[in-house]
Amino acid sequence: MWAYARLGFHPGPLLGCLAEGLAPDVRALPPTAVARTAWAFAKLDHGDRSLVAAVVAAAAPRLQMYSTQVDACCD
Repeated sequence: MWAYARLGFHPGPLLGCLAEGLAPDVRALPPTAVARTAWAFAKLDHGDRSLVAAVVAAAAPRLQMYSTQVDACCD
């Protein structure tokens, strides 16, 4: 996802499939992957509700693990 977002390439219906497949497993991702996933879907203007809810549920208990600096990948 990061590469698609970085290039500004919207893969169409594939985004929905990726979001659907990723949502149940977001909690297993490390904080950097959660942040990059959220950034990529936002950059591509894809607001899948189940993915957003999964990202919030995964990130909220681990907020102290996230950096306050913007990662170089996400500009």
